[in-house]
Amino acid sequence: IPLFLPSSTIDLIQNNKKLLDFEFCLRKAEVYKCLTTLRRLLIYRSHIYKFKDRHITGQLMSTWVRSTIKSVIDNIDEAADRYCKLREHLVALVGE
Repeated sequence: IPLFLPSSTIDLIQNNKKLLDFEFCLRKAEVYKCLTTLRRLLIYRSHIYKFKDRHITGQLMSTWVRSTIKSVIDNIDEAADRYCKLREHLVALVGE
């Protein structure tokens, strides 16, 4: 079931200003949350690389760390994609 928020139907219907303002606040909060998540994941990835360089020796532990790093990088990519989509919605709401 598609959800028709004002940003997705901005060209189709005349929107209520109050509704647009409400969605703008919602999207803005989501963008900040997404950026915070992205920052946290980047710091975590940096920490894992430093930990690996200092403490990890041997094939088994290196494999474990590599798989952990890969999952963190996948999460970073997902957060970045989500941020891009949210930013598109904000730009559509503002009308730039």
